[in-house]
Amino acid sequence: MILCGDMMGIELLDHIIVGYGNYYSMRERTDLFDDMF
Repeated sequence: MILCGDMMGIELLDHIIVGYGNYYSMRERTDLFDDMF
């Protein structure tokens, strides 16, 4: 039970980190796009 909870927590943490990284790179790309025009 504890192991299962830990695995879910790790999975959730990975999902948050990946999601934040994608959001950040998307914002960075949008900023570059705005600078071009």
